[in-house]
Amino acid sequence: MFSVGEIRTTLNEPLFKSDLDWVHQSLAQIRLKQDFVHTDGMVSRLSHFVECVLSSAPSWDPRQALSIFSVAAEIAELLSRFQDFPEESKRRMRIRSALLYEFAELPVLSSAILESQDLTGLINDFFHRNGFFASLNLSEKIRTFSSSPEIQGTTPLELALSYDALRLAEYEQGVSDVPSDLVSPILAKLANYISLGMSVTELKALALLLTKRTGFSTRANIGADLFQQIGGIQFPAELWPSQVEALRGGLIDPRFDSWGFAAPTGTGKTFLARLLIIKTLTDNPDTKILYVVPSKALVYEVSSRLAVALQSLNYKVISVTPQLIELDNEEETKIADCSVAVLTPEKADMLLRLNANFMPHVSLIIIDEAHHIESGSRGVLLELYLWRIKRLLKQKYRMIFLSAVAPNIVSLARVSGQRAGGLTLDRRPTRMRAGVYRFKTNSRGTEGWIEYSDNTSICVVSDPVNGKKKQLIQLAEAVSNAGPVLIVAEGKQTCETLSKETKKWLEVKGNLKKLSSVEKDSAVVQRLDSRLAREMHEKVEMRDLVSNRIAYHHAGLPPRVRTAVEDAIRENLIDYVFATTTLSEGVNFPFSSVIVQSLALREPPEKGKPQHYHIVTPRSFWNIAGRAGRPGYDREGQAILFEPSLGLNKVNAVIGDYLNPSLSAMAPVRSALAENINRLIEDLKNNEIKIESLSSPTLPLSLSKEARGTINLLRVGIIHAKAFNLINSPEEILEGTFASQQLDPENMTLISRLIKSQAKVVDDFMSAGLVLDINTISQLGISLETLTELRGWVASLENWQIESFGRLMYGGEINFDTVPYVVGPVAARMAELEGPKLGGFYSSVIVNWLSGFPLMTVKSLSNYQHTLEDLISVIYSRVQYLLPWGLYATHELLCQECRNRGLTSYNDEVLSLAYLVDAGVPNFDALRLIGLDFERVDASRLSKEYKQKKSHLGVDIIGWLATENRDVIVSCVRGTDNRRLDYDFFSLLEKLSSYSKNSS
Repeated sequence: MFSVGEIRTTLNEPLFKSDLDWVHQSLAQIRLKQDFVHTDGMVSRLSHFVECVLSSAPSWDPRQALSIFSVAAEIAELLSRFQDFPEESKRRMRIRSALLYEFAELPVLSSAILESQDLTGLINDFFHRNGFFASLNLSEKIRTFSSSPEIQGTTPLELALSYDALRLAEYEQGVSDVPSDLVSPILAKLANYISLGMSVTELKALALLLTKRTGFSTRANIGADLFQQIGGIQFPAELWPSQVEALRGGLIDPRFDSWGFAAPTGTGKTFLARLLIIKTLTDNPDTKILYVVPSKALVYEVSSRLAVALQSLNYKVISVTPQLIELDNEEETKIADCSVAVLTPEKADMLLRLNANFMPHVSLIIIDEAHHIESGSRGVLLELYLWRIKRLLKQKYRMIFLSAVAPNIVSLARVSGQRAGGLTLDRRPTRMRAGVYRFKTNSRGTEGWIEYSDNTSICVVSDPVNGKKKQLIQLAEAVSNAGPVLIVAEGKQTCETLSKETKKWLEVKGNLKKLSSVEKDSAVVQRLDSRLAREMHEKVEMRDLVSNRIAYHHAGLPPRVRTAVEDAIRENLIDYVFATTTLSEGVNFPFSSVIVQSLALREPPEKGKPQHYHIVTPRSFWNIAGRAGRPGYDREGQAILFEPSLGLNKVNAVIGDYLNPSLSAMAPVRSALAENINRLIEDLKNNEIKIESLSSPTLPLSLSKEARGTINLLRVGIIHAKAFNLINSPEEILEGTFASQQLDPENMTLISRLIKSQAKVVDDFMSAGLVLDINTISQLGISLETLTELRGWVASLENWQIESFGRLMYGGEINFDTVPYVVGPVAARMAELEGPKLGGFYSSVIVNWLSGFPLMTVKSLSNYQHTLEDLISVIYSRVQYLLPWGLYATHELLCQECRNRGLTSYNDEVLSLAYLVDAGVPNFDALRLIGLDFERVDASRLSKEYKQKKSHLGVDIIGWLATENRDVIVSCVRGTDNRRLDYDFFSLLEKLSSYSKNSS
């Protein structure tokens, strides 16, 4: 046996370094199904090294030797691939590799290395974490099994080892104590004298591993009460090493009021959050939990999975609708009844401004993807939200921050609590290799090579084609041998172009794959196909692309289509995905390789200004690329920069900053609020803007987008803080923020002056008596500039015009003769906090969308000159985001104006319209169906059919749908355009029938 120090000495010897470089090079070639060569001397040396490490492992402190175990495991993995090795030797080397990966605390790689025939019975389940080792809902099953075990195994040795595995499983499932009667140590001694099929070294290592694994069991790392709670919800029976470290570091310890955890994608943060939620609700069943995620897609993803996990414990989980409009009674009741609310930062901010009744009951706030605190205006909003909630709840809560790319997450946690803690872990569950694709010219001509940051390089293209887009497709095909590929493209149009060109490319080469008949008939594919045909159009090219395992994903797809594409990706039905950064957030997608086309992304053009690009930062890059390497599928992920089109000169990026996946190599997360303040102060110092020019509700047109957003968010924050008495003086709005830790004293002094000046703007605005009370303005959360413009329009209306708004709705239905006179002016004045107005020219689009027409019909009727994808992006990214709030503000202003003028004919019709704009439907019956997951056009058509019949039906729309003849309903939904039925339509009707019966 050898000491750790002796092995480390070997690692530094030149000959071994050379051998190890060859190992890494060969593993990279194998991944792409390329041949590799070796010498007998090299194989002999490396085999001896594996034996030395494995035989010495029982005498080592395992935490001191993780890197050594990892190196030895990789060597054994490679040795198991030698074609001239006998099959038994390969099998034994795979077992050795699996053992070493376990000691290296890389269980994902351990299970990936073993083939199905290497081991049988429970010992096979032990390594793959299947069966009794999968989840904690099997205690009764294991009791039955243990009373009359049918332990399987092809050899007496495997039978004996399966017995040991059973003892461990019984402990993990909570039906026995820590096993002490294992036979593997006895077998290790016997192996000195007789042949058992495994060596002494292997059996000793396995005996040690069985003991080691008890320490990673969920049972060993949580309290008995919590273990009892999670026993029936399919929680993992064993934890990953990173999860164990997080638990031991204080994640569920209530003494830490703020705690941060940063670890790479795939290290189990989602299950830790689930455990934390159950622990919190076990300790206090009446508490409320906010789970804040950065996107609408994640709201759906997290809430649906969490709801399933917590269903048996009777904890309710809801996804709070992402559109920004006041809470209606139904939604407020849902939130009041729930235990966990999953929502975006914007919705969380809105709930705080509304001072919803449940807020005092909140005791846990989870901020997922916490690095977004540095992301522009959304980051500023998130930071000011955290500051306000800290003031409002007065430390009677816990705040947990999660991220895969925030090395300084503990610093963020410290700002948010009195007793903070946290942990940053750098180890990935699978290997990650980063490289650059570039062309080399040599004696063979020009070739395409991937040059990796570990000094290995591979020729993947022997004859590059002309044209950057075709070269990108050629690279994608070359690496697709290893598994599904994500290509992060420059924009929406590029995604679609590359998708179509990839199909042509593969077709010409005879490599175009198709979904099997079973895959085509699967619910996931049929759902996606029906949504593409219905919500885009029948001839949309992605329908054909998907059948060839190709897809694209961007903001020009309707939300339901994006969700269906994501489901198809997760089910391994897509080999090539071309996406914008819309796919950067989310539960682990099963990509093997990620290729990034460009690091310089073009900003939307602004009239009179030069073309501007924004950089894909190393953090953004790794937030996307870190999803390569699929736990359970891959041993390695690859992130590849496509050098021919990176655009480094446009954004002054340095390629070396993108080639290290380590968290410790990333720059610390910065506060977007601090960054914007610094830029604002720089402009003030350079006299590009003056504080005096910021003393009016209307901000100068010359102000940058970032400065405008920061000033408006500061004003919104001041208004909310004043409304709820959160501050005594304006400058307190920065006290205890993440930004305050990153601003130098001089800039803190200057920004304090600026904040005081903005507080005076707010005070002057309020004292003018022209607008609403401060509580209402706080609820609105829109800029003073927009509020001024809306107020000016409302004030300019004649009495008859205001009275005409009383005819905006008839019996819960929009009056489309009147609605353009409200929608157009409001859209023309409603602006984002950081600048652009929605625009009254979208009035026709909005009206046709509200009418319940399919999107292609909306485009045609509105004479919209751009692409359908652009229209979709406008509707779902701008109209649905801005217009409801503009209408809500207009409603409040109309109420005030009616009071001032003594008018009584206005009855909240604009507020009703705001609710319908939120969903894009023409009436409240359709809105009700939207809440039950019916698609927008279907809901609109059904509601119109119901309207014609309801006078003699005597039931509401739910009762009608539950009892009406199916042929009538189908005919209604198909309409005169014979629109295809949604894949889920009949299952929704079934649910509706059950809902109706339960209600009655």
